[in-house]
This record gives sequence, C-alpha cells and structure tokens, in this order.
Amino acid sequence: MQNFLARQPIYDANHDIVAYELLFRSGIENVYKHADGDYATKGVISDAFSLIGIQRMTGGKPAFINFTRNLLLEDVAFLLPKDLVVVEILEDVEPDKPVIDACIRLKIAGYKIALDDFVFQEKYLPLLDLADIIKVDFLTTPSPERLALIKRCAKRPKMKFLAERVEGLKDFKEGMSMGYTLFQGYFFSKPEVISSRDLPHCSIGNLSVVKELSRPDLELEDLEEIIKRDVSLTYKLLKFINSSLFGFSTRIESIRHAISLLGKKEVTRWVTLITFRQMCDISFPHLIETSLLTAKCCEMLAPDLGLKGRSSDLFLLGLFSMLDVLFNKPFEEILTDLPISDDIKTALCGQPNRIRWILLAVQSYRDGDWEQFSLNCARLSLSEDIFPKVFLSALDWVSSYAKL
Repeated sequence: MQNFLARQPIYDANHDIVAYELLFRSGIENVYKHADGDYATKGVISDAFSLIGIQRMTGGKPAFINFTRNLLLEDVAFLLPKDLVVVEILEDVEPDKPVIDACIRLKIAGYKIALDDFVFQEKYLPLLDLADIIKVDFLTTPSPERLALIKRCAKRPKMKFLAERVEGLKDFKEGMSMGYTLFQGYFFSKPEVISSRDLPHCSIGNLSVVKELSRPDLELEDLEEIIKRDVSLTYKLLKFINSSLFGFSTRIESIRHAISLLGKKEVTRWVTLITFRQMCDISFPHLIETSLLTAKCCEMLAPDLGLKGRSSDLFLLGLFSMLDVLFNKPFEEILTDLPISDDIKTALCGQPNRIRWILLAVQSYRDGDWEQFSLNCARLSLSEDIFPKVFLSALDWVSSYAKL
C-alpha cells in the first residue's frame, strides 16, 4: 500500500518558513477524509520518522502533527523527538481529565502543544493553560473573534497565535496588527504577498540574463561570454560543477571546460538555475526552495508522461512557476519576451493544457491538496503511486543543492 505524505509551510511575520504541518493521505482512498484520525497520525509518524526521515521532510524545522484523543492517551508523542515536533490537538478532542493529564505529561517532558482550529469555550481553559500555540482558522472565524481570543489570553505572554488559512493580504495585515506571529495559507504563494516590499533592481537584471540564456540561436561562445561577464555567476557555476552533485574525477577550472563536458543545454540549465536563485535569495529565500522542489518533480515525471525529451522544459516550468510572486506581475507580462516553449508559457499563464495539468499535479501534491492532486493525475492518465518516490527524491536533491 502506498501512503502519501506532504507538508504545508508555516511562516513568521517576515515570510520566513519556521515549521511545517505534515499532511497524510492513505493510498487506499482516493482522498483521505479523516475518517480515522489515529490512522492518519500513525501514518505520518511511521513515514516521516521511520521510513522517510523527518530531516528530509522538514529540513530540521519543527513538524506540526495532528493528534487525536486516543493517540494523546496512548502517549504516542513520546516516541518522537520533542525538539522536532509540535503536538497539534485536533478541535474535536474533548478536554476531559484524561486528556488534560496527557497534556501535562507532554509539557513536563518538554513538548510543545498547539490547539487546532480553536474556538473559545470555557471548557477549554485548562488546555489554554498548557498550550504554546493557538491556531485560528481565518476563513471561518470572524474578525472580532480573532481579536477577542488574543485579549482573553493577554495574561499568557508566551503564547503564540497562528493564523490558519490566510487567503489574502487583508487577513495577513489584520492578523499582524492583532498580534498573530505565525501564518499558514495559500496567500504566501500568491503575488500580493510581496506587493508591499521593494524588489531590488538587480532582480530585473537577472531576468534579462534568463532571457538571453533562453534564445534558441544561442551559440557556445555567447553562452561562455554571458557567464564570464558576471564574476559571481562564474564562481558559483564552477563551484556547483565541482561539487558532489556531478562527481567528476577531474577538477573543472574554466567555463569552456564545463561546457565541453556538460554540453550547452545542461550548462544553460544550471546557469538559469543559479541566476534564479540569486533573484530569490535577495529578498525571499523560501521561494527558491519551493520553486526548485516543483521544478525537480516536474522534470522527474517526464519519462512517465512520455516526455523524456522535454525534461528540461518541464524543469523550467516548475522553476518559473513562482515568477509572478517574485515580480508581483502577471505571467503574461513577465513571459512576453522570454523565449520558452509556447505550451510552457500557456501553462504558466493558467490556460488549460497537458503541461498545465502536470504543474497542477505537482503543486497539489506538494501542498497536500489531495482532491486536486487526484483530479490532475486522472487528466494525465498518470499513476498517483509514483509521486511519493518522486517527491522524496526531489526533496533530497533540493537539500543537496541548498548546501552548496
């Protein structure tokens, strides 16, 4: 049986990823419907900590994991490292004495506790006294209640509040003003998330480099010249090519040598990747991880989709999938002069085609949107079972790249 494990980022007020919530879906069902919360959490624990490794899933950041009443009473959390786990108590857990006693044991042992989809009732006061993080669903909780909850907890200065399902800039700013310090939601993958921040001018220059690299008539000499005129680009390319990612037995000391070994297409791809990383690292380093993960997944799916010859195109599809976020402009405007394949452009602009469905399948798996994931796999006639291996391999690749 194949199990599917995904993650949703949790951000601080600076848009930095500080944790992940782990999401599980059983391969038995088309969409996991939380009919058995115990099974879901045990699946997360088994896969993330035993089979896969939590380091691979979260990069060493804390993992929020949903706990049911039964799993709390069974002290399952004690099987997990307290510095890498936040015990997230589901909203349907009744705060009776056995549950409170289980939470006290967790607190004494040094575990952090979060209350999921919290709505205040008097009966939850004992849990509030033990909780470190309160998660509030911004889609279902009216604005006055969001603020009232923080005021009720004013005597608990160490308590943090997490705004969940933040879908727009208005909710994000309101949460900030009220005292929410953690955020979770699709807002952070939308262009408006950076609309209030200045994008450095050099990012625009970097996009010009990407356009040059994408020219169909690019000659080897032109490629070498583009690289050599940027000292930083030259240094990073040589560093990458001499790393363990490539495993060459001899040291590569010139751009021309690199091109002769890897070929124009592969060097062009790596220079594009480095340039993109420079754009993201300036102000929004989390974008590069998300984009690289998406890019590598798209590329690795190429053979299963009968598109092995277009793996580089699919890599660019994923890599460029957040350019609208980075530049706070619509794709139609960004891609106007970028000479990439028409079907890639069409897909990035949101028009339905097979390439678009590939991107949506990868994004929905990455975000744990299981319904959309199944829908797009069906459109592609693609087996869902290949995704867990692809996703984990892509995570490993991104981790190796990030260390360079």
